[in-house]
Amino acid sequence: MRSQGAAQTKPPLIHRLLELINLRPGEGERTLLMFAFYTTTSMGILWLEVSSAALFLGEYGAAILPWIYLFSAAVGFSLNTIYSWLQRVLPLRWVIVLIALLMALPILLFRWGLAVPWLAAATVFAMRLWMEAIYNLNDLNVAVTANQLFNIREIKRAYPIISSGNLVADVLSGFSVYLLLTLVGLENVLLLAFLIMVIGSLILLYLSQNYEHAFPDSPKRQAEETSFNQAQHRLQGPLRQYVILLFAFFVLAQMLLFSIEFQFLNQLEINLNDYEIAGFLGIFTGLLGLIELVTQWFTSSRLIERKGVFTVSLILPSAIVVLGLANLVLSNPLLLGANFLFVGLVVLKFFDEWLRYTLMASTRPVLFQPIPDQLRSSMQSLIAGIAEPFSMGFTGITILLTIAFCRRLGFYEVAFQSRIFLVGVIVAALVWFGVIYLLRSRYLNLLVLGAERGLLSFSDANLRVLKRAFIDQLESQTSEANKRSCIELLCHIDQKGVGEILAPQLATLSPALQRQSLEAMLEYPNPAYLEPVETLLQASRQPEVLALALRYVWLAEANPDINALRPYLKPDIDPVVRGTAASMMLRRGDRQERAEATETLRKMLTHEQERERVMACRALGEAEYMQALRIYIRDLLQDESLRVRRALLDAIAATQLEEYYPSLIKALQYKSTREAAVKALTRLGNDALPMLERVATDGYKPEALRNQAWQVIGDIGTPEALDILINSLMTSWGNTRRWILRILLNLFQETGVKRSNFIDTALDQLGRSGIENLMNTELAFISQMLAAKIDLSAEQVSGREANLLREALNDLQDDAIERFFMLLRFVSPPSAIQAAQVSLQGSSASRARGLEILDNSLDISSKRAFLGILDKRSDWEKLKFLAALARYSPQTPNERLRSLLDLRNFLSDWALACCFHLARHKRWSLTADHTIACLQHPTGFVREAVLAYLNVASPRSLKAVLPLMKEDPNELVAAQVHQLLAELQSEEGSTAISPTV
Repeated sequence: MRSQGAAQTKPPLIHRLLELINLRPGEGERTLLMFAFYTTTSMGILWLEVSSAALFLGEYGAAILPWIYLFSAAVGFSLNTIYSWLQRVLPLRWVIVLIALLMALPILLFRWGLAVPWLAAATVFAMRLWMEAIYNLNDLNVAVTANQLFNIREIKRAYPIISSGNLVADVLSGFSVYLLLTLVGLENVLLLAFLIMVIGSLILLYLSQNYEHAFPDSPKRQAEETSFNQAQHRLQGPLRQYVILLFAFFVLAQMLLFSIEFQFLNQLEINLNDYEIAGFLGIFTGLLGLIELVTQWFTSSRLIERKGVFTVSLILPSAIVVLGLANLVLSNPLLLGANFLFVGLVVLKFFDEWLRYTLMASTRPVLFQPIPDQLRSSMQSLIAGIAEPFSMGFTGITILLTIAFCRRLGFYEVAFQSRIFLVGVIVAALVWFGVIYLLRSRYLNLLVLGAERGLLSFSDANLRVLKRAFIDQLESQTSEANKRSCIELLCHIDQKGVGEILAPQLATLSPALQRQSLEAMLEYPNPAYLEPVETLLQASRQPEVLALALRYVWLAEANPDINALRPYLKPDIDPVVRGTAASMMLRRGDRQERAEATETLRKMLTHEQERERVMACRALGEAEYMQALRIYIRDLLQDESLRVRRALLDAIAATQLEEYYPSLIKALQYKSTREAAVKALTRLGNDALPMLERVATDGYKPEALRNQAWQVIGDIGTPEALDILINSLMTSWGNTRRWILRILLNLFQETGVKRSNFIDTALDQLGRSGIENLMNTELAFISQMLAAKIDLSAEQVSGREANLLREALNDLQDDAIERFFMLLRFVSPPSAIQAAQVSLQGSSASRARGLEILDNSLDISSKRAFLGILDKRSDWEKLKFLAALARYSPQTPNERLRSLLDLRNFLSDWALACCFHLARHKRWSLTADHTIACLQHPTGFVREAVLAYLNVASPRSLKAVLPLMKEDPNELVAAQVHQLLAELQSEEGSTAISPTV
């Protein structure tokens, strides 16, 4: 059974082949077609390059190359302009095919021009010009097509394989040059280049038609892009910065390419003749292509996935700096001299091409992925159309000026000029290194902004401007609902400063808004705003507003006149105002005044009208001094009015009546009094922590009550409360851990308190290693769930009970992933984690964006394992990522079920019950430890499932257990026990009267 289960879960051969080159099922056909297209077109261009290089160096020499760069820049810019224009008049799937044909057609003219003697020289110049121009156009065409066919995660795996087509072309075209030169001659190689590029165009035509859904149906219009930019105003700033850096990235990359190429070809011209150059380039290109091919197929994509796009991007500029410095030092006349320049530049060219067309080529399309989908292909065309021709022309001008400067100073030696160029290459590589470093942070920020698109961030707003906007809103003729929302928002972002804005507006607001404003201002009473509140106190006729204004005045004034309260104690005054006046007198009066206020409240507490009793209870809470009125508390807790009981809970907390604290916990259980109980317990602060912790950690209390207890501990928010939450986080599991994590994160997100007050406090206590240990625990638990899903798969175990258990295991896995995300917010940017988590709930492209955000924002040791779980893979493949945390050993279904029960403290109640139901259905044996432990489980339906299992698996044990469970607190379990006892008695009775044989 065990070996059979393992065999069934092994991936098929095609999947293993795809895994070998780091591809997923469903990506193979698209990748193969793109690979074939790129290989054929690159072979044609490389044959054109070898032919043009040999003819050009023989006709003009390397000195004319800077002019080629200048003219190629103009031609390249024109071609890229045409590329962008075609996207506006034709669907993209037709544009890519037309561009592929456009690159091939002039080759026929070149072949004809070489046969005409008086055109031969101009044709050689045009060939080199065209080759330089279409090289980048071909790369652009491939990148645009790949970005349409693959999402951000797929392209990181597929593009290294696709770009290896260029390397395969290097090998095939490089080693075939000698054969082609012998058979057809140098000029006729052009015809073969044309034919194979046409074949590439046909492959691209088939691909664009077969994957038509991946391309937009209509051409891009400027108006649509303008509308999109206006709709995405929040992305304009970061997007503009990113595009500028991306432009600099490609400019510097191309400048280095052309600078190194110029020096390389210059050395070839000095040291070799025409046919030696063609032969050397063929062998050099072939060997280089072979090495590049191996690198691209088996290293690039894995290196990018493991180390990240930008770490890999830094390898090439670092290599150029190191090799350039070595060449500069060793070619010094005091060491190896100018003879080393040829060898040094060949090595530099080798490493530049090797890394550029493997690692750098693989990262190029990924850099465009943070750009919004609607702009991406246009932006690629724009950057390629400007950056690459610009760099080509700028490099040409720089080379010409450098040579002219050296000659003007009398330095005509090529070796000296080469050393000057090497210094320039090293400086440019260092600048490129810095640009890549800046790109990394903008890349992640843009991904996060794209995922959070449309969300408002108050932290970025200028508070002074916001306050002016609030004043304008309150003074305008807008609806009352808008003004209410305005006040709520103001309280959220500047609680202490609400009086500055609200106090001058009190007289013009409606009574409901006056009440809301005064309640907000009472959080921080300020004598500076007494005048408008006192004016309102004299003018208002609304009892609630009058009571709040009265309370504000008495709390804000340093020395209030106590006699001014006596008129408000009269029986004809509204109870809310009378109760407020009595509470203020209790708080700040002398003995006689307190007695007077106490008598007023005594009459209200015993009044027959509900409103009188409610307002009296509220007054007790505001008074913070109960005196002789506590004798009424017990009766009021049994009051028939729910409003009275709620108001009394706050009074108990305010006056710290410890003998009635259990009533607060009891009120926490009921939905009707829960909100008042939470408010009262929170008001108690640290005094409530011991009893709340006892309730929260008591597994036999209802889960809703335990969760509410944790929530109140979080609402208290003191360092002592935080200590309890963090210590419990280490020892809790499942829903309890998730609830505690949610509370800790809400303290940061909802209260607006700075991150250091909560998240960093948790980090100080747990440590970075403690957080990562919690993460590893979650991953190890996921591995156990995956192993159980494999060993208890539908092929192994069938039936309704098995299906229910598998669904429960999926839920447990999802819960563990959610807890992992919560833990990530302690060690990673919370906004990035939130954006990634939201993106993972969307489409395939959205999921890929979410994974990319995580890939660039996480720096934990288990990052690869976690990303592997989130990716769309089989359970078998996910287990491979978790092998370091928990090695998988196949088990029989019965053994795996017992292994799950060994983890019973980590399983949900429902999953635990499903285990016993499956064991009952399949008649599998379980250990006594499993059954005894779960018979004591606090959840009723788990005990019910264990009894049902024992009834089938071990009637003798059931008979011994049932008498002990007659008084089970769960009604359903108790009914089940009585039913089973009755069945046992019936069976015993039938056995006793059966005749003996």
